[in-house]
Amino acid sequence: MTPTAARVIYPELPDPLTPSDLQQLFSPSFDERNWAPTVTRTVESQVALLVQLKIFQTTGRFRRSADVPPAAADHVAHRMGVESGSTLIFPDRTLYRHRQAILKRLKVVSWGTEARALAQATMCKTAQARTDPADIINSAIDALIRHDFELPTLATLRRLAGTAHSNINAAQWTEVCSRLSSTQQAVLETLLVVDPKTQKSPFANLCSTPGRPSRKNLNALIDRYQWLEQLPNPTTALQSIADSKILQWANEARRLASLTPDNPVNRSSSRSFQS
Repeated sequence: MTPTAARVIYPELPDPLTPSDLQQLFSPSFDERNWAPTVTRTVESQVALLVQLKIFQTTGRFRRSADVPPAAADHVAHRMGVESGSTLIFPDRTLYRHRQAILKRLKVVSWGTEARALAQATMCKTAQARTDPADIINSAIDALIRHDFELPTLATLRRLAGTAHSNINAAQWTEVCSRLSSTQQAVLETLLVVDPKTQKSPFANLCSTPGRPSRKNLNALIDRYQWLEQLPNPTTALQSIADSKILQWANEARRLASLTPDNPVNRSSSRSFQS
Protein backbone atom coordinates (compact mmCIF):
# COMPACT_ATOMS: atom_id res chain seq x y z
CA MET A 1 0.00 0.00 0.00
CA THR A 2 1.36 3.42 -0.97
CA PRO A 3 1.51 6.29 1.56
CA THR A 4 -1.22 8.07 -0.43
CA ALA A 5 -3.48 5.01 -0.35
CA ALA A 6 -2.98 4.76 3.41
CA ARG A 7 -4.39 8.28 3.89
CA VAL A 8 -7.50 7.74 1.74
CA ILE A 9 -10.65 7.28 3.86
CA TYR A 10 -12.34 4.94 1.36
CA PRO A 11 -14.58 2.67 3.47
CA GLU A 12 -13.61 -1.00 3.44
CA LEU A 13 -14.68 -4.13 5.27
CA PRO A 14 -12.28 -5.33 7.96
CA ASP A 15 -9.95 -8.00 6.61
CA PRO A 16 -10.06 -10.53 8.07
CA LEU A 17 -13.53 -10.32 9.60
CA THR A 18 -13.37 -11.23 13.27
CA PRO A 19 -16.30 -12.72 15.20
CA SER A 20 -16.78 -9.29 16.74
CA ASP A 21 -16.85 -7.68 13.27
CA LEU A 22 -19.43 -10.19 12.08
CA GLN A 23 -21.59 -9.60 15.13
CA GLN A 24 -21.42 -5.84 14.82
CA LEU A 25 -21.58 -5.41 11.03
CA PHE A 26 -23.53 -8.40 9.72
CA SER A 27 -26.25 -9.10 12.24
CA PRO A 28 -29.58 -8.09 10.63
CA SER A 29 -31.89 -6.13 12.91
CA PHE A 30 -35.44 -7.25 13.65
CA ASP A 31 -36.75 -4.58 11.29
CA GLU A 32 -34.37 -5.64 8.52
CA ARG A 33 -35.38 -9.29 8.87
CA ASN A 34 -39.04 -8.28 8.56
CA TRP A 35 -38.25 -6.12 5.52
CA ALA A 36 -36.43 -8.81 3.54
CA PRO A 37 -39.56 -10.95 2.81
CA THR A 38 -41.26 -7.87 1.33
CA VAL A 39 -38.54 -7.74 -1.34
CA THR A 40 -37.90 -11.40 -2.15
CA ARG A 41 -39.73 -14.64 -1.43
CA THR A 42 -37.18 -17.39 -0.67
CA VAL A 43 -35.12 -17.34 2.51
CA GLU A 44 -31.93 -17.96 0.49
CA SER A 45 -32.60 -14.86 -1.57
CA GLN A 46 -33.35 -12.94 1.60
CA VAL A 47 -29.91 -13.89 2.92
CA ALA A 48 -28.27 -12.57 -0.26
CA LEU A 49 -30.30 -9.37 0.04
CA LEU A 50 -29.36 -8.81 3.68
CA VAL A 51 -25.68 -9.53 3.03
CA GLN A 52 -25.60 -6.79 0.38
CA LEU A 53 -27.53 -4.48 2.70
CA LYS A 54 -24.99 -4.90 5.50
CA ILE A 55 -22.06 -4.49 3.08
CA PHE A 56 -23.56 -1.26 1.73
CA GLN A 57 -24.22 0.09 5.22
CA THR A 58 -20.52 -0.39 6.02
CA THR A 59 -18.82 0.61 2.76
CA GLY A 60 -21.32 2.73 0.86
CA ARG A 61 -21.29 0.46 -2.19
CA PHE A 62 -22.17 -3.06 -3.33
CA ARG A 63 -19.96 -6.07 -4.01
CA ARG A 64 -20.22 -8.77 -6.62
CA SER A 65 -21.41 -12.08 -5.23
CA ALA A 66 -17.98 -13.58 -5.87
CA ASP A 67 -16.36 -10.85 -3.73
CA VAL A 68 -18.63 -11.29 -0.69
CA PRO A 69 -16.62 -12.66 2.27
CA PRO A 70 -17.87 -16.22 2.92
CA ALA A 71 -17.81 -15.59 6.67
CA ALA A 72 -20.22 -12.68 6.24
CA ALA A 73 -22.62 -14.72 4.12
CA ASP A 74 -22.48 -17.62 6.58
CA HIS A 75 -23.14 -15.30 9.53
CA VAL A 76 -26.24 -13.78 7.93
CA ALA A 77 -27.43 -17.22 6.78
CA HIS A 78 -27.12 -18.56 10.32
CA ARG A 79 -29.16 -15.62 11.64
CA MET A 80 -31.83 -16.38 9.05
CA GLY A 81 -31.91 -20.10 9.84
CA VAL A 82 -30.12 -21.18 6.64
CA GLU A 83 -27.33 -23.74 6.92
CA SER A 84 -24.78 -21.92 4.72
CA GLY A 85 -24.60 -18.70 2.75
CA SER A 86 -21.29 -19.24 1.02
CA THR A 87 -22.80 -20.56 -2.22
CA LEU A 88 -25.66 -18.11 -2.63
CA ILE A 89 -25.19 -17.04 -6.27
CA PHE A 90 -28.08 -15.33 -8.04
CA PRO A 91 -28.65 -14.01 -11.60
CA ASP A 92 -27.68 -10.42 -12.34
CA ARG A 93 -31.32 -9.38 -12.70
CA THR A 94 -32.03 -10.61 -9.17
CA LEU A 95 -29.02 -8.78 -7.76
CA TYR A 96 -30.06 -5.61 -9.63
CA ARG A 97 -33.52 -5.79 -8.06
CA HIS A 98 -31.97 -6.34 -4.63
CA ARG A 99 -29.72 -3.33 -5.04
CA GLN A 100 -32.57 -1.05 -6.07
CA ALA A 101 -34.52 -2.14 -3.02
CA ILE A 102 -31.55 -1.46 -0.74
CA LEU A 103 -30.97 2.01 -2.22
CA LYS A 104 -34.64 2.82 -1.76
CA ARG A 105 -34.63 1.61 1.85
CA LEU A 106 -31.49 3.61 2.71
CA LYS A 107 -32.60 6.63 0.65
CA VAL A 108 -29.34 6.61 -1.27
CA VAL A 109 -28.91 7.62 -4.92
CA SER A 110 -26.90 5.24 -7.09
CA TRP A 111 -23.60 6.32 -8.65
CA GLY A 112 -24.38 8.16 -11.88
CA THR A 113 -24.32 11.53 -13.60
CA GLU A 114 -25.42 13.53 -10.55
CA ALA A 115 -22.99 11.81 -8.19
CA ARG A 116 -20.12 12.16 -10.66
CA ALA A 117 -20.84 15.88 -11.06
CA LEU A 118 -20.74 16.36 -7.27
CA ALA A 119 -17.48 14.42 -6.97
CA GLN A 120 -15.84 16.40 -9.80
CA ALA A 121 -16.97 19.78 -8.45
CA THR A 122 -15.76 18.90 -4.95
CA MET A 123 -12.41 17.67 -6.21
CA CYS A 124 -11.86 20.79 -8.31
CA LYS A 125 -12.63 23.00 -5.32
CA THR A 126 -10.22 21.03 -3.12
CA ALA A 127 -7.52 21.04 -5.80
CA GLN A 128 -7.59 24.84 -5.72
CA ALA A 129 -5.87 24.68 -2.35
CA ARG A 130 -4.44 21.15 -2.08
CA THR A 131 -2.12 18.98 -4.17
CA ASP A 132 -2.13 15.75 -2.14
CA PRO A 133 -4.14 13.09 -4.04
CA ALA A 134 -5.52 11.71 -0.77
CA ASP A 135 -6.93 15.11 0.21
CA ILE A 136 -8.66 15.49 -3.15
CA ILE A 137 -10.11 11.95 -3.08
CA ASN A 138 -11.19 12.21 0.55
CA SER A 139 -13.08 15.44 -0.10
CA ALA A 140 -15.17 13.70 -2.76
CA ILE A 141 -15.82 10.66 -0.57
CA ASP A 142 -17.01 12.90 2.26
CA ALA A 143 -19.28 14.89 -0.07
CA LEU A 144 -20.81 11.77 -1.63
CA ILE A 145 -21.55 10.23 1.76
CA ARG A 146 -23.01 13.46 3.18
CA HIS A 147 -25.30 13.86 0.17
CA ASP A 148 -26.43 10.21 0.24
CA PHE A 149 -24.80 8.96 -2.96
CA GLU A 150 -23.44 5.50 -3.65
CA LEU A 151 -19.63 5.41 -3.76
CA PRO A 152 -17.90 4.38 -6.99
CA THR A 153 -14.79 2.21 -7.13
CA LEU A 154 -11.60 3.69 -5.72
CA ALA A 155 -10.05 3.46 -9.21
CA THR A 156 -12.81 5.76 -10.50
CA LEU A 157 -12.15 8.28 -7.73
CA ARG A 158 -8.43 8.21 -8.49
CA ARG A 159 -9.05 8.93 -12.17
CA LEU A 160 -11.37 11.83 -11.35
CA ALA A 161 -8.90 13.21 -8.81
CA GLY A 162 -6.04 12.98 -11.29
CA THR A 163 -8.04 14.92 -13.86
CA ALA A 164 -9.05 17.58 -11.32
CA HIS A 165 -5.47 17.92 -10.08
CA SER A 166 -4.11 18.28 -13.62
CA ASN A 167 -6.76 20.73 -14.84
CA ILE A 168 -6.66 23.00 -11.79
CA ASN A 169 -2.86 23.07 -11.66
CA ALA A 170 -2.64 23.87 -15.37
CA ALA A 171 -5.17 26.67 -14.98
CA GLN A 172 -3.36 28.09 -11.95
CA TRP A 173 0.06 27.93 -13.63
CA THR A 174 -1.38 29.67 -16.70
CA GLU A 175 -2.87 32.36 -14.48
CA VAL A 176 0.41 32.89 -12.62
CA CYS A 177 2.40 33.07 -15.85
CA SER A 178 -0.04 35.58 -17.33
CA ARG A 179 0.83 37.97 -14.49
CA LEU A 180 4.55 37.80 -15.26
CA SER A 181 6.14 39.97 -17.93
CA SER A 182 8.33 38.37 -20.58
CA THR A 183 11.36 39.82 -18.81
CA GLN A 184 10.34 38.33 -15.48
CA GLN A 185 9.69 34.96 -17.10
CA ALA A 186 13.14 35.03 -18.71
CA VAL A 187 14.77 35.75 -15.33
CA LEU A 188 12.93 32.85 -13.71
CA GLU A 189 13.90 30.52 -16.56
CA THR A 190 17.57 31.16 -15.83
CA LEU A 191 17.08 29.68 -12.36
CA LEU A 192 16.76 26.25 -13.96
CA VAL A 193 19.94 26.41 -16.04
CA VAL A 194 22.49 23.93 -14.65
CA ASP A 195 26.11 25.08 -14.42
CA PRO A 196 28.21 22.42 -16.23
CA LYS A 197 31.05 22.87 -13.72
CA THR A 198 29.15 22.72 -10.44
CA GLN A 199 26.27 20.61 -11.79
CA LYS A 200 23.95 22.91 -9.89
CA SER A 201 21.33 25.38 -10.99
CA PRO A 202 20.66 28.75 -9.33
CA PHE A 203 17.39 27.26 -8.14
CA ALA A 204 19.26 24.48 -6.30
CA ASN A 205 21.38 27.15 -4.63
CA LEU A 206 18.22 29.04 -3.73
CA CYS A 207 16.93 25.94 -1.93
CA SER A 208 20.18 25.26 -0.08
CA THR A 209 20.49 25.89 3.66
CA PRO A 210 22.50 28.85 5.02
CA GLY A 211 25.11 26.61 6.64
CA ARG A 212 26.85 26.93 10.00
CA PRO A 213 27.02 30.39 11.58
CA SER A 214 30.37 31.88 10.54
CA ARG A 215 31.67 35.13 9.03
CA LYS A 216 32.16 33.42 5.67
CA ASN A 217 28.64 32.01 5.63
CA LEU A 218 27.21 35.32 6.84
CA ASN A 219 28.85 37.14 3.93
CA ALA A 220 27.52 34.47 1.56
CA LEU A 221 24.08 34.88 3.07
CA ILE A 222 24.20 38.66 2.52
CA ASP A 223 25.22 38.10 -1.11
CA ARG A 224 22.41 35.61 -1.48
CA TYR A 225 19.90 38.06 -0.04
CA GLN A 226 21.01 40.76 -2.45
CA TRP A 227 20.68 38.29 -5.32
CA LEU A 228 17.17 37.32 -4.18
CA GLU A 229 16.20 41.01 -4.11
CA GLN A 230 16.88 41.16 -7.85
CA LEU A 231 14.46 38.31 -8.63
CA PRO A 232 10.81 39.06 -9.59
CA ASN A 233 8.52 39.64 -6.61
CA PRO A 234 6.07 36.71 -6.64
CA THR A 235 3.37 38.44 -4.56
CA THR A 236 1.33 39.80 -7.44
CA ALA A 237 1.64 36.69 -9.60
CA LEU A 238 0.54 34.43 -6.76
CA GLN A 239 -2.13 36.65 -5.24
CA SER A 240 -5.04 34.40 -6.32
CA ILE A 241 -3.39 31.15 -5.17
CA ALA A 242 -4.16 29.76 -1.71
CA ASP A 243 -1.28 29.95 0.78
CA SER A 244 -1.55 26.20 1.39
CA LYS A 245 -1.14 25.52 -2.34
CA ILE A 246 1.88 27.82 -2.58
CA LEU A 247 3.51 26.01 0.36
CA GLN A 248 2.87 22.63 -1.28
CA TRP A 249 4.31 23.85 -4.57
CA ALA A 250 7.38 25.07 -2.69
CA ASN A 251 7.82 21.70 -0.98
CA GLU A 252 7.48 19.93 -4.33
CA ALA A 253 10.02 22.30 -5.87
CA ARG A 254 12.50 21.49 -3.09
CA ARG A 255 11.96 17.79 -3.71
CA LEU A 256 12.55 18.16 -7.44
CA ALA A 257 15.66 20.25 -6.80
CA SER A 258 17.17 17.37 -4.85
CA LEU A 259 16.67 14.82 -7.64
CA THR A 260 19.78 13.43 -9.31
CA PRO A 261 20.16 13.00 -13.10
CA ASP A 262 19.04 9.40 -12.57
CA ASN A 263 15.74 10.73 -11.15
CA PRO A 264 14.44 13.18 -13.79
CA VAL A 265 12.17 16.07 -12.91
CA ASN A 266 9.28 14.68 -14.95
CA ARG A 267 8.58 12.22 -12.15
CA SER A 268 6.11 14.72 -10.77
CA SER A 269 3.65 14.34 -7.95
CA SER A 270 0.84 13.75 -10.46
CA ARG A 271 2.16 10.21 -10.87
CA SER A 272 0.93 9.42 -7.38
CA PHE A 273 -2.65 9.45 -8.66
CA GLN A 274 -1.85 6.29 -10.56
CA SER A 275 -0.43 4.50 -7.50
